[in-house]
Amino acid sequence: MATGSVRAYLLVGMHDGVCKVACRTDGSAEVVGAVTPLEHAAARLAVCRTQPRVAYLAAYEAGLWRSDDGGGTWRRLERYPVEHAHSVAVHPQQPERLSVGSEPAAIYQSEDGGASWRECENFRLLPESKDWYFFEPRQPHVRALTLAAHDAACLYAGVEVGGVYRSTDAGASWRACLGTHPDVHSLSVTPARPRTLYAATARHPYRSDDGGDTWTEIGSGLPLPYIVPISPAPDDADLVLVACADSSRRRSSRLMRSTDGGRTWHEPDWPGSKRDMAVALAWDFSDSAVVYAGTDKGALYRSGDRGASWEKLPVSLGSVAVGSLAVVPR
Repeated sequence: MATGSVRAYLLVGMHDGVCKVACRTDGSAEVVGAVTPLEHAAARLAVCRTQPRVAYLAAYEAGLWRSDDGGGTWRRLERYPVEHAHSVAVHPQQPERLSVGSEPAAIYQSEDGGASWRECENFRLLPESKDWYFFEPRQPHVRALTLAAHDAACLYAGVEVGGVYRSTDAGASWRACLGTHPDVHSLSVTPARPRTLYAATARHPYRSDDGGDTWTEIGSGLPLPYIVPISPAPDDADLVLVACADSSRRRSSRLMRSTDGGRTWHEPDWPGSKRDMAVALAWDFSDSAVVYAGTDKGALYRSGDRGASWEKLPVSLGSVAVGSLAVVPR
């Protein structure tokens, strides 16, 4: 029986559902309420920072979902205009304003919490779009979507396979941010240095310190090249975590940590198997010492020392994979 108070609530998107996990001060963890089943898999979670009862989930073929009780229950947004949703970003102060990346590669926006939608047409009209591709029967898609930490009108999108793109006018116009490998898996920003942007790709991670205008490849020193999640600390842009694997099959993987912006890398004290890749990372913005990880085989881990060492959370999810994580702000 759990005796500690709740340290944090963690939203967990899995291969076959989404749920809310209470992480307690006594080290215990438990699923709160029921698991909402999904038809396929969870791709990305987004929580409104200032109104954390509102959360969104992009769930691949299962479409787009919304929670109004901090992740306790979920409902599908039936008016989302296409079948596939890969990524989602919500305005930090206005939870009804959100952007969603889809397949085929396009971006849709709603100003009313998903009741109505419009497409960012200029994104699909980018001249680079003729070179976007993926592997049959799938199509290129917007796998990563994030708002700049300092400006909610600045939006970054990562296309798999097609590169990184930026809008500085809330999605009205777009330009390519050249300099990364085109197979983009995730993008991450940090309030600690607003113009610093990290990109994870199928061939090494990258860092930009000018909002995507120029990039530095930061994979030297990593034992494996294939990167899925990349995540800098909310209070230190040079403290960054990545999970790397041998290939898309993820037969071998490592979690790695850098304290100098990716110039050098070190392997933390990680108790998980090297055959079970950490595919999702989430910092607790109310306590920047705490970060969570979820793995391919459905395990959850917590670090209380900024990613230097980790412990497995004692919770059974009943799922084959964790695809996405988000901490509900306190």
